[in-house]
Amino acid sequence: MDKDSCGELIPENMEKLNFEEAMEKLEKLVGELEKGELPLEESLNCFRKAISLSRHCRAILAEAEYQVQYLLKEEGWTEAQEGIVENYVENEEENQEENQD
Repeated sequence: MDKDSCGELIPENMEKLNFEEAMEKLEKLVGELEKGELPLEESLNCFRKAISLSRHCRAILAEAEYQVQYLLKEEGWTEAQEGIVENYVENEEENQEENQD
């Protein structure tokens, strides 16, 4: 990875990335960091960008969860039924985090 390659992984307008694109870029950044071959300054820069991507992904997931909950309420689902969906979403988020480790 050359000096600017960490920046090449993340566009200036990160908000335009969908979840899958952001996750792919985050995985590449983490892979580069895990290699341990980057100079300290570049590692810190890449780590900052990885944190930004992670926050972006979490925001997208939070919005999706809100939309699911809104739709469920609109359809008159009971709290028990909503709990099933919430547990599923939480399990998916945990699986995503485990896959990143």
